[in-house]
Amino acid sequence: MAAATPSPVSNPADNEGPRILAATLAITALALITVTVRLHVRLGMIRSFGWDDGLMTFAMALSLAAVGVVIAECAYGAGRHIGDVDPAVYMIGNKLNFITQPMYLIDICVVKLAVGTSLLRIASASFYKILIISVMGFMAFYTVG
Repeated sequence: MAAATPSPVSNPADNEGPRILAATLAITALALITVTVRLHVRLGMIRSFGWDDGLMTFAMALSLAAVGVVIAECAYGAGRHIGDVDPAVYMIGNKLNFITQPMYLIDICVVKLAVGTSLLRIASASFYKILIISVMGFMAFYTVG
C-alpha cells in the first residue's frame, strides 16, 4: 500500500506579502533617510567625504538593490502558501529568495566595515586602531569567507 503524498497547504486568504513589503520598505526608508542626512552633513557642511561614507553609501545601494529583489519575490509568491502559488511561479520566487540571502549578507558586512572605519577615524591610540582593524578583518573573513 503506497502512502499518499499530502497536498500542499492552501489558504488563499493568507498572504503575508504585504507585511513583508511593509517591514522591508519601512526599514529601508529609515536607512535611506539616515544615509542621506549623513551625506548632507559630510558633503554639504563639513566638506569631508571619507572611506566610511563611501562604504555606507555602497551599503545603501546594495540594500536598495536587495529591496528591489524582495519586491519581485512578493510578486512571485513570497508570503503565500505553496499550495496557492503555481509551481513555475514558486520556483522563480524561490530563486529570487536565494539571490537575496547573499545580497543582505554582503550588505551587512559592508555596514559593519563602515562602522569600523568610522571608529578608526575617532580612535586615538594605536592599540585601539589595531584592535578595530583586527575585528574588521575577522568579521569580513567570517561573513564573506
